[in-house]
Amino acid sequence: MSQGMSEQSPPKDLYAVLGAEPSDSPQQLKDRYKQLALKHHPDRLRGLCASAAEASLKRFLEAEQAWRILGNQEARSQYDLHRKENVTWNAASTISLVVLLFCWHIFKSFLTQRSSLFLLIMSRQDVGSSITKVKCP
Repeated sequence: MSQGMSEQSPPKDLYAVLGAEPSDSPQQLKDRYKQLALKHHPDRLRGLCASAAEASLKRFLEAEQAWRILGNQEARSQYDLHRKENVTWNAASTISLVVLLFCWHIFKSFLTQRSSLFLLIMSRQDVGSSITKVKCP
């Protein structure tokens, strides 16, 4: 196994990797990690086909990575803070996108109405006769 595989960035939701919730206690997280570690440990991969062994090894490494962060109270607090910031940013960016699309819709409607009005005025036959030419001094 290459060293780079264990240095990959952590998965997006470490709680989901362990099948846990952010409200779970440290002991509950530990129990979930142990279950996954025992189930997907490399020593248990003998006899599996290559693709199943690879998937199980990947799951084991993800669980180990999640436990390294969530098993340490200080690292878990930092992770939770970062997670909340991402959720806030995602919500704010979604709201911004909705507002932008709404404004575009209003602007597009305005342009459509204005161009229809302009075409209506221009289609009238007496438009040319109502225009007065003014000479500039």
